Amino acid sequence: MAAFGTLQDEYYPGSKQKRRESRQARRERLVDERRAAREEEGWDAHPKKAAINGVSMEFFPVGALAKALGRDSVTIRAWMRKGWLPRNTFQTPAVIGSRGNASRRLWSRTQIEGIVAIAREEGLLLSHPPRIQTTNFTQRVFAAWKTWR
Repeated sequence: MAAFGTLQDEYYPGSKQKRRESRQARRERLVDERRAAREEEGWDAHPKKAAINGVSMEFFPVGALAKALGRDSVTIRAWMRKGWLPRNTFQTPAVIGSRGNASRRLWSRTQIEGIVAIAREEGLLLSHPPRIQTTNFTQRVFAAWKTWR
C-alpha cells in the first residue's frame, strides 16, 4: 500500500480528478511555510521606528537580538539577568493590563550590530562556541556599550 502524500494518492483511485488537501494537512503545510519564511528573513526584517531627541532610530525586540546571535530569547534574557549583557537602554511604554504591566525590551541597530561583531570575534557564533565565561565578550560589550546609541 502506498504511503499518503505520494503521487498515487494525489488522484482519486481510477480517476483523473485530484484529491483535495484535508484541513489538517493544509494547516500543517501553512504552519511549515510560515516557519520557513520566518527563518529565511533576517533579524532586522521588522524594525520599530521612533524618534529620540528628534533623530529617527530603528529599534528591535529581544527576539531580533537572539536571532542575530543564533540563540533563543530566553538565553538573551538569562544573559542579562546574570550580568553577561548590559540592560537594554530602550523599552516600550508599559502596557497596562498585560501580564505584570510589561514593557518590551528594545535595542538599537547599532547596539545589536556591535554585540554581534564582538560575539563573532570572540567565537560565540561558531557551531561549537566556547563558554561565554571563558571569553572577553562581557567585558568588551560593557566597554563599548556607552558609545553605542
